[in-house]
Amino acid sequence: QNSEVTEAEICTSSIDLETSAADAFPAFLDFIYSHPGTNVEATTTNAVALRYLSQYFGVRELFNNINSFIQRDLDADTAHIYLSESSIYHDEKILSHATKICAENFQAIGGKLASLLPAKLFRDVVCAPDLKCESKALSLCVAHLCETQPNEIDGTLLTALTDYRKMPEIDQSCALFLLRLSIEKKVEYSPIDGDRFNLRKRCISAATVGWKDILTTTSSQIPEETTLPADIKVDLLAAALREAKKEIVEEKIKAHTNNKKTRKIIEDKDSSLMDAMSNIFKARNDIGQKDQTLYMVRSKLYHIESLLSEMDDSLSSDLFSLVHDAKTIIDEHFIGDGEDEEESSSSSEESS
Repeated sequence: QNSEVTEAEICTSSIDLETSAADAFPAFLDFIYSHPGTNVEATTTNAVALRYLSQYFGVRELFNNINSFIQRDLDADTAHIYLSESSIYHDEKILSHATKICAENFQAIGGKLASLLPAKLFRDVVCAPDLKCESKALSLCVAHLCETQPNEIDGTLLTALTDYRKMPEIDQSCALFLLRLSIEKKVEYSPIDGDRFNLRKRCISAATVGWKDILTTTSSQIPEETTLPADIKVDLLAAALREAKKEIVEEKIKAHTNNKKTRKIIEDKDSSLMDAMSNIFKARNDIGQKDQTLYMVRSKLYHIESLLSEMDDSLSSDLFSLVHDAKTIIDEHFIGDGEDEEESSSSSEESS
């Protein structure tokens, strides 16, 4: 023991701790003075602080115990807490793992991260190679962060958050806000890079999807637009007109396609109707030929009947009866056809 050290004279030591480490210190002491094999009273909020204390004071058993807890507890629901705490204690291992989990689950928890994480930690998640999030959903989360932490946002941070590789498309609802912010924060733009790299151009493109609103709404009705420079307003109106023209062309193509389909349906129906008419005329011709043959047979039977009536024997009487029956059958056929034709004519008139 060094008698020259101040702590040796007053028998006390002074340690500067972060707030969460100070809050976790009672649990740390309880573990030290507990029976061997006792688990530390760890929670999501104090786990990283206890890990820090175990390393600071060299308590190996506590270090192993708290690591086991963290392995079980660290997931998508708790990752943002571990991320914040590990950044305080510069715990790179926990920081890296928590960042990866946040990035992989960003589509589901991005809104929560934008509300709870500091802007720079949120940037680290967005820039992580493991980020999984649809572009427009990401733009909404970034816009929310910029609205809730305006003092933390500068041009460099905004550029990183809206990198075209992560955010090629921007949601229409936040396009004007991000456009105004890019101008306010003086986000650099190089024309050589092309429009897809340019945040302003992406915002204008997204905003003019609803081109009717841009063309019909006055500047006083859109708070974001009142701070836009004149050249940006011109770009907005020009883009809105281009979008309107594009929509008109698409509608014309669609209408032309529908007209072609309608004409094809009518042509098919006309063809079917002509085929049916042809079959009807053919059937009528067949019936006419049969009727003509029956007329000829009936006329012959009338002639035979007149000859048999002049004969006076029993054979002629039998033949006369037979011929008369055949003639009656033929006459009934013509009478039936006449009734059918009348009914057919009547129904055709009703149909017409």
